[in-house]
Amino acid sequence: MNRRGTDKVLSVYWFTILIITTVAIVAAVSIFYSSKYDVRGVEGGFLGDKVSDCISKGGKLNYALDGKQLTSDNFMSVCGLNFENQQHDLFVEVSFYDFNSCNLEDRKCSTLLNNGATVKTLDVSWISQCNLDSKSPVCKEKWFYVLQDNPGKEQTKIMVKIFTGVNKAVENVN
Repeated sequence: MNRRGTDKVLSVYWFTILIITTVAIVAAVSIFYSSKYDVRGVEGGFLGDKVSDCISKGGKLNYALDGKQLTSDNFMSVCGLNFENQQHDLFVEVSFYDFNSCNLEDRKCSTLLNNGATVKTLDVSWISQCNLDSKSPVCKEKWFYVLQDNPGKEQTKIMVKIFTGVNKAVENVN
């Protein structure tokens, strides 16, 4: 029997299926990689988590709030933060409040501890433009409660507010 004709017809179908599959894979990959991802919110969350792990462990504050152990000058080295090439794109500010001065429902506190000072990285001009639109910087707030040991006294209850900002609009936004 002569089957050459059916082999040629079958090979045309296989070739057509191969081309359709290739075009579909190339189209899917190009669509997937052509859109940029905006991960600034996630990056701000990770930054806040790293800072919270640095300043507290197991619900206890790691540093005395005397304005000497943890300051804006040593904050980055103490917490192992390195903003070397991104110092104008990232911002962190940590505030310590007396727990009794806080209204937990609307997250407002009045009495600032640490000699009235916040601990922060370099000041940036864009921080007032947070969360305005999709191309503006993304800022996150994280609040949590810690205890500070006081030798011979009752533990101090402290509310900690970590405010993070990520600008990186050029890398993350179309």
